[in-house]
Amino acid sequence: MPQTLLDPGLAFGELAVPTASLDRLPVGDQARIVTVLGDPRTRRRLLEMGLCPGVLITNVRRAPMRDPIAYQVRGYHLSLRAEQAEHVIVTTDLSVEISAGTHPANTTEATAGSRKV
Repeated sequence: MPQTLLDPGLAFGELAVPTASLDRLPVGDQARIVTVLGDPRTRRRLLEMGLCPGVLITNVRRAPMRDPIAYQVRGYHLSLRAEQAEHVIVTTDLSVEISAGTHPANTTEATAGSRKV
Protein backbone atom coordinates (compact mmCIF):
# COMPACT_ATOMS: atom_id res chain seq x y z
CA MET A 1 0.00 0.00 0.00
CA PRO A 2 1.53 3.39 -0.97
CA GLN A 3 2.26 5.92 1.73
CA THR A 4 0.07 8.98 1.69
CA LEU A 5 1.21 12.56 2.11
CA LEU A 6 -1.37 13.40 4.73
CA ASP A 7 -1.77 12.43 8.36
CA PRO A 8 -5.38 11.56 9.23
CA GLY A 9 -5.62 12.97 12.71
CA LEU A 10 -5.94 16.77 12.82
CA ALA A 11 -9.45 17.96 13.67
CA PHE A 12 -10.91 21.42 13.20
CA GLY A 13 -13.98 21.78 15.33
CA GLU A 14 -16.38 19.18 13.99
CA LEU A 15 -14.40 18.55 10.80
CA ALA A 16 -11.50 16.09 10.56
CA VAL A 17 -9.05 17.24 7.87
CA PRO A 18 -6.10 15.14 6.66
CA THR A 19 -2.96 17.27 6.96
CA ALA A 20 0.81 17.35 6.52
CA SER A 21 3.60 19.88 6.86
CA LEU A 22 4.29 22.00 3.79
CA ASP A 23 7.79 20.56 3.29
CA ARG A 24 6.14 17.18 2.43
CA LEU A 25 4.05 18.61 -0.44
CA PRO A 26 5.27 17.08 -3.74
CA VAL A 27 6.50 19.35 -6.53
CA GLY A 28 3.60 20.47 -8.73
CA ASP A 29 0.94 19.80 -6.08
CA GLN A 30 -1.35 22.44 -4.62
CA ALA A 31 -2.61 22.62 -1.04
CA ARG A 32 -4.57 24.87 1.29
CA ILE A 33 -2.85 26.24 4.40
CA VAL A 34 -4.55 25.00 7.56
CA THR A 35 -2.44 26.64 10.25
CA VAL A 36 1.02 27.98 11.01
CA LEU A 37 2.85 26.67 14.07
CA GLY A 38 6.15 27.43 15.76
CA ASP A 39 7.56 29.90 18.22
CA PRO A 40 5.91 33.35 18.09
CA ARG A 41 8.73 34.96 16.10
CA THR A 42 8.83 32.25 13.41
CA ARG A 43 5.04 32.04 13.21
CA ARG A 44 4.68 35.79 12.86
CA ARG A 45 7.31 35.94 10.11
CA LEU A 46 5.57 33.20 8.10
CA LEU A 47 2.18 34.89 8.52
CA GLU A 48 3.66 38.22 7.39
CA MET A 49 4.91 36.49 4.22
CA GLY A 50 1.29 35.65 3.39
CA LEU A 51 1.16 32.06 4.65
CA CYS A 52 -2.22 32.46 6.34
CA PRO A 53 -4.91 29.84 6.97
CA GLY A 54 -7.14 29.28 3.93
CA VAL A 55 -4.57 30.44 1.35
CA LEU A 56 -3.73 28.18 -1.61
CA ILE A 57 -0.06 27.31 -2.12
CA THR A 58 1.74 25.35 -4.85
CA ASN A 59 5.12 23.62 -4.62
CA VAL A 60 6.95 24.93 -7.71
CA ARG A 61 10.38 23.33 -7.31
CA ARG A 62 12.80 21.85 -4.83
CA ALA A 63 16.57 22.31 -4.85
CA PRO A 64 18.66 19.14 -5.35
CA MET A 65 19.85 19.12 -1.73
CA ARG A 66 16.26 19.64 -0.40
CA ASP A 67 16.76 23.32 0.50
CA PRO A 68 15.35 25.74 -0.43
CA ILE A 69 11.87 24.91 -1.70
CA ALA A 70 10.09 27.35 -4.05
CA TYR A 71 6.36 27.90 -3.63
CA GLN A 72 3.79 30.04 -5.40
CA VAL A 73 1.45 31.78 -2.99
CA ARG A 74 -0.84 34.79 -3.48
CA GLY A 75 0.57 35.41 -6.98
CA TYR A 76 4.27 35.53 -6.05
CA HIS A 77 7.11 33.04 -5.60
CA LEU A 78 8.46 32.39 -2.13
CA SER A 79 11.48 30.26 -1.20
CA LEU A 80 11.57 28.61 2.22
CA ARG A 81 14.00 26.30 3.92
CA ALA A 82 12.53 22.89 4.75
CA GLU A 83 12.80 23.66 8.47
CA GLN A 84 10.61 26.77 7.95
CA ALA A 85 8.11 24.89 5.77
CA GLU A 86 7.69 22.28 8.54
CA HIS A 87 5.83 24.92 10.57
CA VAL A 88 3.13 25.36 7.91
CA ILE A 89 0.39 22.72 8.08
CA VAL A 90 -1.54 22.11 4.84
CA THR A 91 -4.25 19.92 3.37
CA THR A 92 -4.58 18.78 -0.23
CA ASP A 93 -8.36 18.63 0.22
CA LEU A 94 -9.01 21.94 -1.55
CA SER A 95 -12.77 21.72 -0.95
CA VAL A 96 -12.25 22.47 2.74
CA GLU A 97 -12.86 26.10 3.71
CA ILE A 98 -10.47 27.17 6.45
CA SER A 99 -10.48 30.45 8.33
CA ALA A 100 -7.95 31.78 10.82
CA GLY A 101 -10.14 31.01 13.81
CA THR A 102 -10.80 27.30 13.19
CA HIS A 103 -7.68 25.82 14.74
CA PRO A 104 -6.48 26.06 18.37
CA ALA A 105 -3.07 27.35 17.20
CA ASN A 106 -4.81 30.42 15.80
CA THR A 107 -6.30 31.47 19.13
CA THR A 108 -5.18 34.30 21.40
CA GLU A 109 -3.48 31.86 23.78
CA ALA A 110 -1.31 30.43 21.00
CA THR A 111 -0.24 33.89 19.86
CA ALA A 112 0.16 35.48 23.29
CA GLY A 113 3.84 36.20 22.68
CA SER A 114 3.28 38.04 19.42
CA ARG A 115 2.99 41.79 19.24
CA LYS A 116 -0.16 43.40 17.86
CA VAL A 117 0.38 45.66 14.86
